[in-house]
Amino acid sequence: MCYLVRYGKTLAYRGPCLVNCESKGTVCGINGETYTSECAAFAARVSVDYSGPCMALGLIGDQAVPQCGDVIVCPPLLRPGCLGVTPPGACCPICGGALRFLYSQKQVDRALYILRGNTLSALTVHAVLTALERQVQVAECAVRGYLTVETDLFVLVQPVGSTRPPSDVQLEACIREAEKLANLVRGSSPRVLSELSLSALTTATEIHPAMGDEEDCI
Repeated sequence: MCYLVRYGKTLAYRGPCLVNCESKGTVCGINGETYTSECAAFAARVSVDYSGPCMALGLIGDQAVPQCGDVIVCPPLLRPGCLGVTPPGACCPICGGALRFLYSQKQVDRALYILRGNTLSALTVHAVLTALERQVQVAECAVRGYLTVETDLFVLVQPVGSTRPPSDVQLEACIREAEKLANLVRGSSPRVLSELSLSALTTATEIHPAMGDEEDCI
């Protein structure tokens, strides 16, 4: 921050500067928060719901359909007929693998007691999403998400990169990676339990349609 002040610059978002995203124009994140740009939302590990400031919240449901009526004009899907869902509380459907994680509040409280102010950043939503992305082996898939009003963790595994729209192969790879994350958590994999950020996750549920059900998606 001191360097920004010294050189007369303003803060766009925290973290390294991102590429392959728009750095201007406000957007509404799927978590209902307004961000200064698409890049700022991605830096916070939040997917974009629609362009402009947040104006509405959608109904809670797992169907890949618009949820806010005529209030919002939803952006086109990355690929027509893709597998995807409309995140809880969001307005617009999104392509990619989608999961809902439950976590143990008792485990979180235990970790907070042990840390007692040290490295508490390891227990933030951002830290959990970053740790989940470390388990993803496809470089062109990003992990984004937020805590829902139902107090579970909603996670998307989405295609990223310079290719827009992504190929069918890339989209399918991200969906498979999402399913792998769910299996790691459900199976109490040592890869998950050994990470403090992920140790409180207890179970995961895939909420995107099963592969082969593309005809049912919008």
